[in-house]
Amino acid sequence: MKDEYEKLLADKDREIERLKYQQKQLENDKDQTELELQQKNDNLDLAQKSNNLKDEEIVKLCNDINAKEKEGKDKDNQIRKHQDDIRQKDQDARHKDNKINRLNDDVNQKQHENDQKEKKIQQLKDDLEKA
Repeated sequence: MKDEYEKLLADKDREIERLKYQQKQLENDKDQTELELQQKNDNLDLAQKSNNLKDEEIVKLCNDINAKEKEGKDKDNQIRKHQDDIRQKDQDARHKDNKINRLNDDVNQKQHENDQKEKKIQQLKDDLEKA
């Protein structure tokens, strides 16, 4: 019975050693897993920081684009205003040209009337001298 007891104790000791070895392996695996997890977390942090920087850059670029679009629209509006001003001035100039043409026509008409009257006066003077 003592041999059986010693054999049982030896089996138990081997089982304890096996379990200790297995525990050590599991602890090593746990440490390795924690290290890998930490590395992945570090990589995730770097990726998130990089994404945040890229997001900030995208926002800045979008703001720049929006500012340039607004600037372009403002310039378009200024161009339209200048074009409207030019059209108005052109229309005013045409109106003045038409008025000048009418006045020139009136002057020419009056000049023609004066010429006719001058001829009539000359004819009357000639007739008066003959008589």
